[in-house]
Amino acid sequence: MDDATSRDDLHEAARLARECAVLERAVTLARWIGTGKRPVTPAQVLRKADAPAAGAAIGVRVPPNTCTAADIPDLNGPWSAAVAAGLLQISDGVVTGGPALDNWPPGDAALLDAWFAGLRAVCRAVADPRQEDHVTGVLVFALALLRVLGEEEVPAGSELRRAVLEESDDLCDAYDLDLMPLAAMRRAARAGGSPLGAMVALLAGFGAVNGGAGRPLITSLGRWAAGRLEQALPRPADPEISAAELIAEVAQSGDPEERLEAASEWLNQHDPREILEAAEPMSCRLRTVAVDLVRDAGSPVLARWGPAFSCLDMIRPSLRDLLLGDCGC
Repeated sequence: MDDATSRDDLHEAARLARECAVLERAVTLARWIGTGKRPVTPAQVLRKADAPAAGAAIGVRVPPNTCTAADIPDLNGPWSAAVAAGLLQISDGVVTGGPALDNWPPGDAALLDAWFAGLRAVCRAVADPRQEDHVTGVLVFALALLRVLGEEEVPAGSELRRAVLEESDDLCDAYDLDLMPLAAMRRAARAGGSPLGAMVALLAGFGAVNGGAGRPLITSLGRWAAGRLEQALPRPADPEISAAELIAEVAQSGDPEERLEAASEWLNQHDPREILEAAEPMSCRLRTVAVDLVRDAGSPVLARWGPAFSCLDMIRPSLRDLLLGDCGC
């Protein structure tokens, strides 16, 4: 593929991203918020009282007995995408228009980055929050479907389901992931629906596929997304690399859960103090990544070296301040 064709494909993918239903609703929702401020719940979604008006703004009916805006997928999806794309920003318990709103739409590359951030946010929103690995499971299921749809001969019906499940298993083996992508999608499937149908609907809302659940077709945006999803899947870090190399490697992901999953094998063989010590001369961002990684490892890992962490005086002052929440940057 020559450069001209590549640019054309990128431009077409960006057009589909800009015009997809979820992102269009996300922009409309952000403009509805505008320069005003609206309070959000501790779960960082709109309050129940504001949900009907928000739904009306984007053409989504909100039933009167709704407990929270997060219970309305057609509202929560655009909301999650808008926050992830920078169209909305949440701070101190209120939501306002985000930095991306004033100059929307951006250029092709930035728009596709925002679109992908929105896709990942919606995948997180539909995953079961009680299962830590379900976000990755949803991403694997999405990639498996796009890969199957990208083949020359695309199966249909039950054969499509079988092919997607087999591709999901192959991806889990290739990335050394111990999870069940099908189980991760069950929460997203509505009553009477199927996990595959739910994923087709999710990707159709983002313009990555079109057609019905029985015979979906991949778009140029879907082909682009497959490559980004593959890059986003967590790869376990080599336990033999240094702590500094580990920090740099996991920092490539913006998802704390993915960072922890990538570092899990390394953490099983090393003292987490190595991470803190290696992070001390690094930038504020990398130091924050390092401390978050140690924190997110949780008690099972920290308990192994519990005595060392029972006294924060054993950590150098700059990192002790960061661990206590004062970055100093």
